[in-house]
Amino acid sequence: MEIEIGNLTRTETIKASLRSRGTSLSQMGRGLGLKPSTISTVVARSARSQKVERALAEVLDMPAKQLFPERYSSKGDEKMIL
Repeated sequence: MEIEIGNLTRTETIKASLRSRGTSLSQMGRGLGLKPSTISTVVARSARSQKVERALAEVLDMPAKQLFPERYSSKGDEKMIL
């Protein structure tokens, strides 16, 4: 389920933010040695990858817990994945 930010979903917001920084999900995937679909799946929250989450956070200059708040506790610690 996507959450809307203004008229954009979080996925669209992330994509637009990457474009404004001169990159894309595909370019990030190549840079990380991953398929672009892997990056898209993480951004859409269908899968989780700490590697991808951290890379996105670094490029967008914000904490991963801000990009993916549902994956972190109120203390900012990563939630346990089973």
